[in-house]
Amino acid sequence: MKKLFVILAVAAVTLVACKKEEVKFAEQSGEMTFKAISNPATKAGELTGIAMPKTWGIYVAATQKNASGIKENPKFFAGTEQLFATAEDDPTGINTASATADARLWHASPDKIYWPLGGVKMDFLAYAMPKTDHNAIASDATAAPDWTAFWNNASTDAASMVSFNGVDTYANQVDVLFAKANDRTSANSGAAKYVDMTFNHAQALLIFNVKVNDVATNLINIKEIEFITPARVAALQAAVAAHSPLTDSGLTDADVTLKTVGTFTVDNTRNTLAANWTYGDGACKKENYNMPAGVAGSKSASNLADVLDAKQLYDAVIPTNTKYAQLGETLLIPEQEKVNFTMKYVLGGNTYYYTFNDLRGVWEKGKKYIYNIDITLKEIIITETVVDFVEATQNVPLS
Repeated sequence: MKKLFVILAVAAVTLVACKKEEVKFAEQSGEMTFKAISNPATKAGELTGIAMPKTWGIYVAATQKNASGIKENPKFFAGTEQLFATAEDDPTGINTASATADARLWHASPDKIYWPLGGVKMDFLAYAMPKTDHNAIASDATAAPDWTAFWNNASTDAASMVSFNGVDTYANQVDVLFAKANDRTSANSGAAKYVDMTFNHAQALLIFNVKVNDVATNLINIKEIEFITPARVAALQAAVAAHSPLTDSGLTDADVTLKTVGTFTVDNTRNTLAANWTYGDGACKKENYNMPAGVAGSKSASNLADVLDAKQLYDAVIPTNTKYAQLGETLLIPEQEKVNFTMKYVLGGNTYYYTFNDLRGVWEKGKKYIYNIDITLKEIIITETVVDFVEATQNVPLS
């Protein structure tokens, strides 16, 4: 039996699908700073935990307006976007339930930036990612395969829109977050002088776990979890039956169902922030047809608490255990309609393909989807019944 667990987003809960990032601007002696309230990252790139590591950066664009809301400075920061970072140590216990409170402030880097005088209003649009994954902003909207930000209205309203064009998310497993704060002043945020910003994840997260019963232990080998068309599955099965299995070299983009290349746009021109994925030709790539195999090591911090710490690798026999083990790596994907997945496995020296017919719906950005696979093998047993001879007497005369 295959069990499907979809963990929905619930703020500030350990099994939360969308770890919303509470980040605040603060005015301290007029300086603009960030304060990160919760956050952090795992081996596969997704952000988990309760504090943002100092290896991350917050990249912000701002538009300055007067008290009436008329734009005075459409590009407040000289380079359109401004990095806010911290040199302070990460809080004790980062990424654990026992972490200490994070009191760090995130400053403009390399030089401090201050609020303008006169009670102006500010719109802010921001994204966050590890600083090592950050690229120089794009000067035009030419598609880029990585997470390169393009500020669509940099000269007219910098904080109105940002896009990441033609990102190959499979090849660039980076958990990008986004947020906005509009009509903010240095005086309208209460006694603490903070401007709240809640960061959300731009992608969904897929996780597969596996468990076998004692009969199946060391007998089954899961080769891959694939996202391919029914026609491709049928061709693979037919080739196996004909004792001439197909190789991956025959796979084409048209055989793949999972979208991993698209454009992510955050639109701050409306009352409610809009963030959407759009796709063109090449959204599905033959190179991105399966879950990442990964390497031996610990499970993702985004996985369930009762899953084994050590991962179960693809193409390795699965031992018996009472708990699930994470199968390979996790995968960050763009928001899209769910597609079926096919499990390629070997049992008794034979190769099989099993397709899971998933529930209709959407893999939503900011949520993680955990598929727990139970494998229970039953022995093939033959029972026998012998039918007694039917009496047939024949007289044979001798002469």
